[in-house]
Amino acid sequence: FLSFKGGRLSYQGNVIKGDELDVIVVDSVLENCYYPGTYDSDNPAPPVCYAFGRDEKTLAPHPDSSEPQCVSCADCQWNKYESAEVGRGKACKNVRRLALIPGDAATDAEAVGAAEMAFAKIPVTSVKGWATYVRGLSTLEKKPPLAVITTIGVVPDDKSQFKVTFNKADNVDPEMLPALLDRFDAVKTEIMFPY
Repeated sequence: FLSFKGGRLSYQGNVIKGDELDVIVVDSVLENCYYPGTYDSDNPAPPVCYAFGRDEKTLAPHPDSSEPQCVSCADCQWNKYESAEVGRGKACKNVRRLALIPGDAATDAEAVGAAEMAFAKIPVTSVKGWATYVRGLSTLEKKPPLAVITTIGVVPDDKSQFKVTFNKADNVDPEMLPALLDRFDAVKTEIMFPY
């Protein structure tokens, strides 16, 4: 996973210079995750209940959740506003999981197929930015995220310490799209791997 901890962008323990990275977002899914109690950075634990999907209406706890909280996310008490212990938000975090390959892999089809797949978990405070970016690509350019090179960055934010940003760096060469679609087909179930 890419990490955004402390407002710094890193991968496998290495801080990314300038806190920006050019990637191709091959796929993305909704992720809901519920952690009871307060976060302990000395003892990080997986969520006790989590769900992945592409449609909010059909999200339900993953079969491997250790403590499923409800039969569906839509009906869950922790997926309602003002259920968080602090503030007016939800106790269940509604985030996005992205599957990415390096932006420079889109030089030839073989490189696209061999590129290392990484994942990113977009925090709640940056989900709206991701949605706005995807909507802009779709509306203005008629392109899905896998058809462009996206610069993912981390910037300071007064309200939430930091935000993850998304900016189009370039278009992917149209000749690379079949290879990228093959990667999408391969990762569309893998992206929902359990905790």
